[in-house]
Amino acid sequence: PTATGNYTLRLHTQDLWRLSTAARPTGDVVLAGTIRYQSGDQPLLRNVNVQGQLQSEDLSVASQGRTVSLRRLRGVYEMSNGTFQARKVEAETLGGLISTEATVRHLDATPEYQVQALLRGISLPEVERSVHAAMPDGASVSSTLDGTAVLSWSGSANDLIARSDLSLHSARNSQAISEGPALPVDGVLHATYDARHDTVTVRQSVLRLASTSITADGKVGDRSQLQVLVKAP
Repeated sequence: PTATGNYTLRLHTQDLWRLSTAARPTGDVVLAGTIRYQSGDQPLLRNVNVQGQLQSEDLSVASQGRTVSLRRLRGVYEMSNGTFQARKVEAETLGGLISTEATVRHLDATPEYQVQALLRGISLPEVERSVHAAMPDGASVSSTLDGTAVLSWSGSANDLIARSDLSLHSARNSQAISEGPALPVDGVLHATYDARHDTVTVRQSVLRLASTSITADGKVGDRSQLQVLVKAP
């Protein structure tokens, strides 16, 4: 037999916070799309096809006094043949825009996860305010962040591999707004985190603050081999 249908769901996320004591969400998320089931000799998840779109005008998550807000969240998703994909998932947050794509394969066995994120114009002063981070004398890194991040793991997050290629642009070249003394920082950061081996590898990374530059290359872990070069007048 075959069954098809349409669905529209409005999730009032405040009603879901009891499922997690670590974070409390607020705002509504709307899911709408189609679902199709065709019986077969495969596991159930391989017989179901779900397609849809998600949207939320204003969503926030609070945890331990820290709050992150997402505005104009949009995206599309599909589950087919035991694989889930989310594409063009975008949201305005932290003064900029985050765009993500996610894939989960083998839902009926040991899942394999991959998440790709594109960051554009993320304001570091906004990040500091969201996490209530404070620097000495009320100073703030007046820069914006652009770049990409890719996370992948299989089964447990203990196998996580996270790669990032990020660039910092100081306020004189961006719209970053800070309160108090401003520290304009420019530079690039290329890093890989390996959870299984508990290591961070930094490649050809440079930070520039005024006339001082810091260059880093190497690995941090049980057997660290990190070279740091500081150039100052």
